[in-house]
Amino acid sequence: YEPTDEQRAAIADISAALALPAAMRHLLIGDVGCGKTTVFGVVAAALADAGGRTAILVPTAPLAGQIADELGGSWPDLGIACVAGDSLPGTEREARVVVGTTALLHRDPGAFDLVVVDEEQKFGTDQKAALVPSGVHRLTVSATPLPRSLALGRYGAMGVSELRRQHVHKQIRKHLW
Repeated sequence: YEPTDEQRAAIADISAALALPAAMRHLLIGDVGCGKTTVFGVVAAALADAGGRTAILVPTAPLAGQIADELGGSWPDLGIACVAGDSLPGTEREARVVVGTTALLHRDPGAFDLVVVDEEQKFGTDQKAALVPSGVHRLTVSATPLPRSLALGRYGAMGVSELRRQHVHKQIRKHLW
């Protein structure tokens, strides 16, 4: 499908922040179904094409599999690895894009240039810090970001991109019985 103007603007904002010399801290906010995965997927694919590596931390194994399949279907040449508790170790070191749960914290996936934390409220501060050492870019993605993240965005310590529209038109009908 064709990305929306909001998705294109978010991709441009995040890409511009990645090009700066300082480590990026950016928040991508959008309701379920607004296309957040498309935004961070395009950024991860572009970074992989430039020789960089991206980790995408998600809260559940089914979601990790879904995102890895979706990104792999869009960019089959990237060699995306999926890491969950039941996956065999080894593929994550060579992959340019690694999608995983907290199982990533118990493996040696190598260094990343960008870490995407999807649904940050599901992870502890220490878990997030373990994957995002100093100098690594971090993109936080959520429909319901933590109040601290919102405050950091509001006062300029973190860039913010917001997706307000669905990329697919939905028709919702209400029936009263």
